[in-house]
Amino acid sequence: MTCDGWPGGGPAPRAVFDYTDGGAGDELSLRRSRAAYARVEFRPRVLQDVSGVDPSALLLGRRSALPLVFAPTGFTRMMHTEGEPAVGRVARQAGIPYALSTMGTTSIERLADEARGARLWFQLYLWRDRAASRDFIARARDAGYEALMLTVDTPVPGPRLRDVRNGLTIPPALSLRTLAEGAFHPAWWFDLLTTEPLEFASLNRFEGTVAQLVSRMFDPSATLADVAWLREAWEGPLVVKGVQTASDARAVVDVGADAVVVSNHGGRQLDRAPTPLEALPSVVDAVGADAEVYVDGGILSGADVVAAVALGARACLVGRAYLYGLMAAGERGVQRAADILAAEATTTMALLGVTSVADLRRDHVSLRGDRAWGLPMDVVELTPGREQYAFTFGGVAPIMRVRPGTVLRLWSDDAFGGVLRSVDDLSSAQVDLRFVNPQTGPFHVEGAEPGDTLALHFVAVEPARDWGASAAIPFFGGMTSTDRVVTLQDPLPDTTWIYELDRKRSTVTFAARQSEHRIALPVEPMLGTVGVAPAGNEVRSSLVPDRFGGNMDTPQMRAGATVFLGVNIEGALFSVGDGHYRQGEGEACGTAVEGAMTTTLIVELIKGGAPGWPRLEDDTHWMTVGSSRPMEDSWRIGNAELVHWVSELYGLHTMDAYQLLSQVAEVPVANVVDANYSVVVKAAKALLPAADAFGGLHADLRERARSLGAV
Repeated sequence: MTCDGWPGGGPAPRAVFDYTDGGAGDELSLRRSRAAYARVEFRPRVLQDVSGVDPSALLLGRRSALPLVFAPTGFTRMMHTEGEPAVGRVARQAGIPYALSTMGTTSIERLADEARGARLWFQLYLWRDRAASRDFIARARDAGYEALMLTVDTPVPGPRLRDVRNGLTIPPALSLRTLAEGAFHPAWWFDLLTTEPLEFASLNRFEGTVAQLVSRMFDPSATLADVAWLREAWEGPLVVKGVQTASDARAVVDVGADAVVVSNHGGRQLDRAPTPLEALPSVVDAVGADAEVYVDGGILSGADVVAAVALGARACLVGRAYLYGLMAAGERGVQRAADILAAEATTTMALLGVTSVADLRRDHVSLRGDRAWGLPMDVVELTPGREQYAFTFGGVAPIMRVRPGTVLRLWSDDAFGGVLRSVDDLSSAQVDLRFVNPQTGPFHVEGAEPGDTLALHFVAVEPARDWGASAAIPFFGGMTSTDRVVTLQDPLPDTTWIYELDRKRSTVTFAARQSEHRIALPVEPMLGTVGVAPAGNEVRSSLVPDRFGGNMDTPQMRAGATVFLGVNIEGALFSVGDGHYRQGEGEACGTAVEGAMTTTLIVELIKGGAPGWPRLEDDTHWMTVGSSRPMEDSWRIGNAELVHWVSELYGLHTMDAYQLLSQVAEVPVANVVDANYSVVVKAAKALLPAADAFGGLHADLRERARSLGAV
C-alpha cells in the first residue's frame, strides 16, 4: 500500500486535486522522482534479531518517532477545510515535526494554538519586502516554532500547466466551469462555502492564480548573502530547502545552514531538474558531518522512507502523501496516511534485518538501471495467449494497467497469426479473416485523459522467429483486383513466400517461387500497427489506419523512434503488433515480411498537447502520418500536421512553415493497400535549427533506452 492519489480527485474537484497531484511543464521531474523509488532494490540481511525495531531518528537535536517530517504545503485548507491544524495534530500524535508553509491557509499563531505540543517548523520564502520576512521570523519565534525552513528554488513560478488548464485561482472562484463540476463534488463545495474563509499565514487576502502570487511576492534577486542575513536574524535551527546539487549544498552550509533538503519542489518548479533520490548520495558526501541532509519528492510509502535513509538522508519530507489523505477524509485521512507510513517503515526495516535507522547503510539499497551498480532497469514482460489478443482498436478491455515511465517487453504474433509456415500454406485456406492482425494490448495508461499525449519510445524491435512470411492474398494488394478497385480481371493468384532469417548476418532471404533466385536482404524490423482507442467509443479494425494510429505500416516505426498519439479516452488503451522483418515503402503486395516480434518500449504521458494525427520523432527527422482515401487526402493530412508541428517548434506563421516544408519535406508512401492509405511526411533535422518537441521527451527517452543497454 502507498499513500498515493486517485484519478479524478475523489471528493475534491479536479482543479484542487491537480494542484496537489500535478507538476511543472511536462511533469518529467515529477514522474522521474516517483520512478526513482520504483527502481529501488533492497538487499536484506537474514537471520537477524529484529524482535524490537526502533524507527526513531534524531532531527535537529531532538528525537522524532520516525525519520519523517510533514512538509510545508500551500493552500492546505483548499484540499479540506480542516487544513493545517488537522495536519499539525496528527504530527503531534505521530511524534514527528510539521512545517507550516508561508503560503499555508492557517496563521502562524492559530496553528501553534490548535496543535499545541507539536514540533512546529516555519517555512519561509524570501520576499521582495524584507520587512515582511522579518515580521514572519518574529511571529514564528514568538509562537514557539522550533526551526526555520528557507525555500530557495522559487525565484520565479514554475509553469504548472494543469493549474492553467483548470483555471485555478486562490481562493477557488465560482465560475460556470466550477459550478458545473460542483455537481460532482457537492460536499467539498458546501464545506468550502459554509466555513470560515481561507486565512493565509503570510497575508490577509489575495485573489488570483498561484503564479501571479509567486511573481508578485517572491524575490528573484536572492543570493547566498540573504541566507547569511537570515542566519543572523534567526537564532534557532535553520533548514535550507530546494538544494539540488552537492556544490549548492556545501555553499549554504558554509553560510550557516544546519540542515539542507535535497528537493526539486516536488517536480513543481523546474521540469527536468535533478531527481532528488539520485542526487542524495553526492549531497550527503559533500556536506559530511557539518549538517543534516533531508530529501523529498516522490515519497509515497514507508519503504521509500527507508530507502532514502539508507542512501544517507537523515529524514524524508512528505507532502502529497498526507494531502491525499486530507482530501479523502480530513484529519482521519491524514492520520491514516501517517499510520501507513509508520507501519511500512517499521516492517521494511525488520525485513531488511535492521532494528534502528542508524543501522541503515548504502549497501542495503541499489537502484536498478543505475550503471554504477551494473543492474538492469525493471522491465514488465508480457507474452499474451491467443485468447488475449485484440483485433480492434476500441471495444476491448485492457490486458494490463501501466504507469507512465513503465518499460514493456512485449511479444506479438505476425499478421497471419503464425499460420503461414511454408509455401504450401495459402492464405485462402489457412487465414481466418476474423482474426487477422492480432494486437498485443490494449494497455491502460494510468492518468491518461482525453486531450493528453501518449508517447511510446521503441527501444528494441527484434524478430522472435527464424522465419517470416509474405503473401499475395486474393482481392488484397496494390496491383490486383480488390473490393475497392473492381476490374474484370481475376485477382492475382494466392501465393506464399517464406523468408528465412539469418540472425548472425541480420538478413532475410527472398526465395523466388518461379525460379532458383535467392537474394539476402537486410533485416529492418518495424511495427506495422501502433495505436490507441478511437474517440467516441468507436471500434475500428486493427487493419485500419486513422488519426488514432492503427495499421499505418510505415518503416519509420522502428527502434529509436518515438511516436506521439493523441489520447481519446481515459487510459489511452494502446496496442502494438503486426511486426515486419522488412518492408518496402508502400507495402505494394499488401504484406511485408510478416513475423512475430519482441518489442521493448517505454511508455510516457504528456498532459495535454494532443496532436491531431500521429507524430514521430527519431534522431534525424520530424515526421507525421496521414491516413485516408484517396491517396492525395492522406498526403494533405500528413503535410498539414507537419506544418502545424513545425509552426509550434519554431514559432513560425503557418504560411511560413508551409513554404519551408515545401522545400525540405520528403513524402514516402507507407501503405497503398489497406482500408485507408498512409503517407509519411518528414523533415530532416539537419536542415533545420535545433528544437525540442514535447519538452525534449524523445532525447530523454533515448537516454533511458541507453540505460537499458540499447543504442
